[in-house]
Amino acid sequence: MDGFLSEINADVFYAWVMDHKVEGRDYSVQEDTQLGIRTICLDNDYAHAEVRFNPMNIIELQADDKTTGRTEFYLHFQLSNLNHATSLYNEFTDALAKLNEKKTLKVLLSCTGGLTTSLFAGLLNEAAKAIGLDWQFNATPYSSLLHEGDDYNVILLAPQISYQHDKVKSGLRHKLVLDIPPQVFASYNVAEMLRYVQAEIEKDALRKRAPVDMDIRRDFSNPYKTLVISIIRHTDMVRLGYRIYDKDEMIENNETIKTAIDMQDIDDIISVALAGYPDIDIIGITTPGIINDGYVDNVNDALNHVQMKDMFVAKYHKPVVVSNDVNAIAVGLYATQELYENLTFYFQPRYNIIAGAGNIINGRLHTGWKNLSGEMLFMPGWEDTPDMRASMATTEGNIALVANNLRGVICNIAPDVIYVYCDLIPDIEELKAEVQKYIPEEYVPTLIKDIHLKDYMLVGQMILCAGEALD
Repeated sequence: MDGFLSEINADVFYAWVMDHKVEGRDYSVQEDTQLGIRTICLDNDYAHAEVRFNPMNIIELQADDKTTGRTEFYLHFQLSNLNHATSLYNEFTDALAKLNEKKTLKVLLSCTGGLTTSLFAGLLNEAAKAIGLDWQFNATPYSSLLHEGDDYNVILLAPQISYQHDKVKSGLRHKLVLDIPPQVFASYNVAEMLRYVQAEIEKDALRKRAPVDMDIRRDFSNPYKTLVISIIRHTDMVRLGYRIYDKDEMIENNETIKTAIDMQDIDDIISVALAGYPDIDIIGITTPGIINDGYVDNVNDALNHVQMKDMFVAKYHKPVVVSNDVNAIAVGLYATQELYENLTFYFQPRYNIIAGAGNIINGRLHTGWKNLSGEMLFMPGWEDTPDMRASMATTEGNIALVANNLRGVICNIAPDVIYVYCDLIPDIEELKAEVQKYIPEEYVPTLIKDIHLKDYMLVGQMILCAGEALD
């Protein structure tokens, strides 16, 4: 009976989507019979979106930015409740509307002083307008690039500062950073510049869709089929990355992309995963905050004061492991390398004064009393003031805060290596120099920057799940 009702709900939802049009929203709605499954396409000049009706009444909602090729909204859920389905669809059409608002591709050129790139940007704007290309070019000196670059899709570096590419990419990791070819810049060849940017945007979109997995180098065996889910927040969206591991082999890899999440979004991922793999043995979830036996304490988060573990155990009757995100990353880092037995992963969110650290001591994750280990909120020197928050928009402010926090880590944990994630510290040597003002160089551990958060987090959570199930 439940399956029969679900099929009816799917038919009703399909008809509702076909007929539903929000006033003021400019997009076409039409059926697509070419994909092999029932699909409704929504299109305008700037976005292509699809509502896909899969077997087992699993509905997919996906919206792609035509300008950049990036997926800006994606989720799937098993349709059981029409109110829930229409609520998600309304979020979906809201995302389409925002794509229409962000329709212009914004490109920022940079050189030492900004003068030569300003001239080139002006020519590029004239050319784009002449051929009807909705692109906007601006220029800035290198000294302002990290702060202004946040508002742009593509960053173009003039040849004289191309040696700073890695530093800029580290500071603007979610942007497409390109070096302007010297011959193009020397001749201000606008046609070739436009072709080059378009080709690199297309390549970047393909790279972002490729799954990444990490080789586990430690002696580890996972006898379980495991669903792991990670919550990753960016400045303008939230990504719920999730994988299914059969033993330690990744067999499914996907993510939900939204502007905000709640418990229902996590529930949707679990229900869809179990529909396809009912033999999943254990579920793992990573989230920011202090995690005390599955209870999430994170005052700056929508999932604050949630007993996540008990809720999902009661609903799905499977073991559930809820872990702090930074701790899971530390475990993933430890498992995928063989050099270090003692390590710290330090995470400083962009424009946020609250940091966290995950610590591996003698090959084991250290969480401490009430899982408080690594919560930098309680470190000396930390204060939530307007001046402190303003300083976190600058490289200097980030260096000062992170160096202060690392002093505590080094004095108390003394790890062999500290992996640092902080977008606004593009040069790890500058951070090291600040730390050495307080701690002699010989006692400062190796500092490493630039890691893949989601990949290490999911691998680490899979290992934590196996460890808890084995216990």
